[in-house]
Amino acid sequence: DSLTRPDFAKNHVARQWLIAPSVVVRYPFSENFCTAFRRDKAFDAKWMYELQQMNISVENGLVWTQSNNYLAESIGGINKLLSGPLEEMLFSPRPFEFEKPVVLCPDTGFYHFIFEILPNVLHILDHVDDVTILVSKGASAYVVEALKLLLGSEAFAEKVQITFGTFQVSKLLFIPIYPRSGFAHPEDIKRLIRFSDFVGSDSTLEKGKKIYISRDRAPSRRVKNEDVIFDALAEVGFERVYLETMSLR
Repeated sequence: DSLTRPDFAKNHVARQWLIAPSVVVRYPFSENFCTAFRRDKAFDAKWMYELQQMNISVENGLVWTQSNNYLAESIGGINKLLSGPLEEMLFSPRPFEFEKPVVLCPDTGFYHFIFEILPNVLHILDHVDDVTILVSKGASAYVVEALKLLLGSEAFAEKVQITFGTFQVSKLLFIPIYPRSGFAHPEDIKRLIRFSDFVGSDSTLEKGKKIYISRDRAPSRRVKNEDVIFDALAEVGFERVYLETMSLR
């Protein structure tokens, strides 16, 4: 299913807010770079929706109707189903007992979380404060830390629910995730910069240090022979890091 279908909008969209208008961004790569370096990207207008009577997966953010039509924009397109979230639709969602609108904050891997999930959560909280945010049990450290830095300890305890599985919810606050996640909407970049300025940094990373970012603990697309690759990199001074265990600061 899709937000653009008239029958979906009629049955499930209660309210909507414009986050940012459509825009074309130019990337000033040198003419010496090959054509694989894209020079421009058109972004659709960015909208936030209040959806009614939806099924959700806490683990991966999949959203689908009670008639088992999944919302493509909840995971960035049909190709993402190859990573496994379709199986969530085989289970009977539990009724969700909280009356406040729900916000999903799935652990989708570090870069997807930083450039897709976190900006959407920030935008939603800019517009609606009285919400319940769902985070999966066993989520990476950076997911929980981001919310604690954003909300503070007291509000985190009040707004965030650590849980698992699938639920039926009456109200879901939702911003679409579109395909080609390598391109971040300029409004998301602006909001992330504000978040970064707000939380500050205590990084002590050495300049010039060689690091290899492991996918061994990522939720999907792990490298089968990563140890073999890293053994070769270690010989030339690389250190392996796991973003799932590191602080955002």
